[in-house]
Amino acid sequence: MYQGLTLVMLRLPPSRVVLMRPPLVHRLAFVIVPLVLIGAVSLAVVFGEKGVLRQHELRSELREANERLQRIELRNQRLLREIHAIEQDRVVVERVVAEELGWAAAGTTLYHFNDTARPEAK
Repeated sequence: MYQGLTLVMLRLPPSRVVLMRPPLVHRLAFVIVPLVLIGAVSLAVVFGEKGVLRQHELRSELREANERLQRIELRNQRLLREIHAIEQDRVVVERVVAEELGWAAAGTTLYHFNDTARPEAK
């Protein structure tokens, strides 16, 4: 079974058994290596490309984009209603022409108001 090896067993009395501790380097390696690995994984989880901070940034960007999208959709709905009203009602067409171009039908009076800020009441 063991070719060329000689197995020598020494029997020492229990009082003479000496437990040898591993060298300091080995003991430190068993502590330092796991700590370094745990630290590296922790840094990757927090600061990595798919880390917690990046996910927070992406959620914030998504929320802002959804808010912009909602504002744009509301504006589009308003413009579609205005287009529909212009297509359906001649009075609306006259109002839009008067507002945008300053034109009016014969016999109509247009009033223009300056948008000056009113002084605050004291």
